Amino acid sequence: MTTQLDNKSIVRRFAEEVFNNGNLAVTAETYAHQDKSEGQYQFLTAVRTAFPDLHCTIEAVVAEGDMVAVRATMTATHVGEWQGMAATGRKISWSLMVFDRLENGKVVEEWENVDRLGIMQQLGAIPQ
Repeated sequence: MTTQLDNKSIVRRFAEEVFNNGNLAVTAETYAHQDKSEGQYQFLTAVRTAFPDLHCTIEAVVAEGDMVAVRATMTATHVGEWQGMAATGRKISWSLMVFDRLENGKVVEEWENVDRLGIMQQLGAIPQ
């Protein structure tokens, strides 16, 4: 049985390895369901192609029972195509909040709130 501290460590490791180091293989180790793991891998491959210097700064991590909540700030430079938009070279930042439910050391459910409007405004795709 994993503890709240274990669960927090798993989520922190994911942020450090995947977002900051580009080690996408950690997705398979983190998610319990193969389809979620594969979907995350494909999405994160596209993100890291468009934003290769992607960096996650964890602002807070809270755990209760089998749930872990993370508040983070992401930063990146847009140097590759992203959702049909050519690279802008702009350095952007956005907030991210994620709630993960873990079982046996793996994420089984996830809810996230990403400032997608802020991302698109900073990239110039949507007026400020």
